[in-house]
Amino acid sequence: MVEFKELIEKLSNKTDKAIYSLPDKDLKQYAIALYLDEAPIDVVLRRTGLSRTRFYNALRRAGINPNRQGTPLAARTDELEKTAFSELAKANQEIGKLRYKIEMLEQELKAFK
Repeated sequence: MVEFKELIEKLSNKTDKAIYSLPDKDLKQYAIALYLDEAPIDVVLRRTGLSRTRFYNALRRAGINPNRQGTPLAARTDELEKTAFSELAKANQEIGKLRYKIEMLEQELKAFK
């Protein structure tokens, strides 16, 4: 896909009529570029003349979730992952301390023999 900032700059000074006459593929790319530039959905639809369904289908085909809010499950998963890595780091640190103690006790045991 064309770099979306470049596409927006290229088409920003064109009239709505010129935008509507773009080939379907270019029109959808422009709509996606506007969406990625955080333009409100109504502005994207008005500027491109696409229906909401066609626009959402184009987003899905491009691998973009049309829901800007994201999923709370993904945020929760990220939080759990961070917690798990934190716990893993603490456990590895504790294992290192215990290995050091074992090594010191083995040296003391050798000294007594």
